[in-house]
Amino acid sequence: METAVQGWFAIMEAQFHLAKITSDTTRFYHVLAALPPTTVSKLDTSVLGSSSYATLRDAVCSLYERTRSELFDQLISKVQLTGRPSLFVRELQEIGCKVGVGDDLVRHKLLQSLPPTVGTVLAAQRDLTLHQLGKLADELMPLLQTSCLAATAQPQPPSTSQQQHQWDHRPAARSSGRSRDGPLPAASSTPRGLQPFYRDQRPQVCRAHLYFGQEARTCKPWCRWPKKGDAKMEPSSRRGSPQRPGN
Repeated sequence: METAVQGWFAIMEAQFHLAKITSDTTRFYHVLAALPPTTVSKLDTSVLGSSSYATLRDAVCSLYERTRSELFDQLISKVQLTGRPSLFVRELQEIGCKVGVGDDLVRHKLLQSLPPTVGTVLAAQRDLTLHQLGKLADELMPLLQTSCLAATAQPQPPSTSQQQHQWDHRPAARSSGRSRDGPLPAASSTPRGLQPFYRDQRPQVCRAHLYFGQEARTCKPWCRWPKKGDAKMEPSSRRGSPQRPGN
């Protein structure tokens, strides 16, 4: 009742009509008997002693209806639409009538409360009334929800963290050379072409001959390049010649 006092009295008057109750005094006492005790306690004694249905109705409505300033604040405040747009339009029109504002402000309030995709479509319909705009918004809102559900149902590409997790937990290589001593470290600054096939493997050819071939100017003592030519032999940092596992 506190949020719909006008609707409550509309129901009471419908019951009076069905029961063919026309006496003002009888209506007064029927309403007084149906009111909550907390509401009756707030009424002035002059109202309770008037036996006038109209006086009682106006007094009860004044208890729960908001002031013009409160209604205007509600009209200009930003709210999120949660129900049917047509019902929201009707509520805005009732508030607009009470505070004395035109349909332009109500239209602006409606477009502001709708999702941007729906509000853009309605803003272009300048020839439609507020009632027609509300009905059109009722038809567009389910379509928007359907498109949002379809967008969320599409598979999303894995994020960078997920890709890294999959890479870290990938199965070991099946090649006999790579699986002999376990997987190689995940990160390496050595170029892929120079990385060993198995752990602790030493290269058989020095980097100079790998990069420059026969034109290499330097070489290492352990290098097995067939024709070293005039390449300058640099000291080796190894303790012994390279040995393949199993040799």
